Amino acid sequence: MNLELKNFNAVFNVNHAIKIQEELSERIIDRDLLPHPIRYVCGVDVSYSNGLAFTCAVTLSYPELSLVEVICSTVKVTLPYLPGFLAFRELKPIIRTMRKRYYPVDVLFIDGHGRAHPRLFGLACHVGLSLNIPTIGVAKRLLCGKILYNTLVDGLYYPVLYKGNIVGAALKVKDERIIGAYVSIGHKVSLRTAVKLTFNCIRFGCSPEPLRLAHIYSKSFRRHFC
Repeated sequence: MNLELKNFNAVFNVNHAIKIQEELSERIIDRDLLPHPIRYVCGVDVSYSNGLAFTCAVTLSYPELSLVEVICSTVKVTLPYLPGFLAFRELKPIIRTMRKRYYPVDVLFIDGHGRAHPRLFGLACHVGLSLNIPTIGVAKRLLCGKILYNTLVDGLYYPVLYKGNIVGAALKVKDERIIGAYVSIGHKVSLRTAVKLTFNCIRFGCSPEPLRLAHIYSKSFRRHFC
């Protein structure tokens, strides 16, 4: 099956998309297959205007979090945002941008869900599998499941339960029930490691620094063109 969706029908077919997600979900690796030591972490973000996707990938050194590389690209998009099917809108611009990079990426942060998805295959899973690199999903809102507020793990996060399985982590900030972000496995990383790396990369607010900077650069890149 074509992971990059190059031949995906221009007329979006929900049943076809669901089948793709369910089949590819079986290929996700939920354990740590990370390089040692981790030297580079990357975040990628997409913003939109006038039918164009403006994508920026920001690579930082780890653990220093010093800026190493910024790569941007623009691609036309036709599919609107559909909850649960974000990859069919963002996979192409993300892959195109990531393949322009010069530096290697040991861990990639994606602005979206991974396993915390109705079919256990969100954008972070699709990108991670397509690029075959360790990937972590960091989202701002919960897509599915419920937060287990009675179970605080390592003083850092509450598990997210969906259909009897732990699919993600709700990161705690300040007050006990204020959630800063939702972390889930994308590919080749365990949930515990995904949470640890996310916390290690946070400098300001609740977003890991590679994602925070990618968001800033993508907005700036968009304004430059629009």
